[in-house]
Amino acid sequence: MELSVIRTAWQGGKGDRKASAELWDSLSPRYRLDALPDEGQDSLLKLIASEGLLPAGGRALDVGCGGGRYTLALARKGHAVTGLDFAPQMIAAARENAQRLKVSPVRFLQADWEGLDLREAGLEKAFDLVFAHMTPAVQSAAGFEKLMAASRGACILTKLTRRSHAVQDGAFAQLGMRPFGNDDTIAYAFDLLWTLGYQPRVAYEPRQWLGRVPVEQMHQEICRRAAVTRTLSPGEQKAVLRYLQDLAQDGMIEETSRATAVTLYWRVDE
Repeated sequence: MELSVIRTAWQGGKGDRKASAELWDSLSPRYRLDALPDEGQDSLLKLIASEGLLPAGGRALDVGCGGGRYTLALARKGHAVTGLDFAPQMIAAARENAQRLKVSPVRFLQADWEGLDLREAGLEKAFDLVFAHMTPAVQSAAGFEKLMAASRGACILTKLTRRSHAVQDGAFAQLGMRPFGNDDTIAYAFDLLWTLGYQPRVAYEPRQWLGRVPVEQMHQEICRRAAVTRTLSPGEQKAVLRYLQDLAQDGMIEETSRATAVTLYWRVDE
């Protein structure tokens, strides 16, 4: 496939960025960390170590860092790590996590990856590893290629694909909206890398999790996710609430979610 075709087809970032930031700000309390992931158990940290993607004391950029889970885990191992996220409350949560867990030095930046000028920010070819792990930060071919522009060594992209959410999918169906997903993103990313001459490696990890939240919390989250695409009318918001109330038990929504985490990793210095 020609590069121009991929770049034209992979045009993300058309949603409401303000609504998207508000969505992730609202989720920031969930990103409080009381402990950091362990290299022996966490698939991303195991991959980085086993494949030698980050040299000792190397510089890493965590794109869409959220609460800083991996930014802090790598910083604690002695790497110079920068975490970047566009949601102000996520960056605030990441800094609070760093203080709580006594991890320093570590750097956090609030910025929208899709619109960021790497040269102006001093991030061009500045890192041994650039990774975007299960984040909506990378939404287009331009945003994806920017990962490589920031790296002088390795890159990693992980997306949850083939997602199913037992409750939320039903709500979006009632609204006539497509459930959120990243299947196109990972396909475009592989095609783009292959066309550029890289040989990306791929890892798959099936995931399943059970969530239990109050009806009102689920309602707010669904409405905020929908608002990234379009504003729901008052009638639509009420319809979603009725749908959730019909499914609730003792005011709580229990939802099983399934997905396949797909990881692409490659080097730009080979």
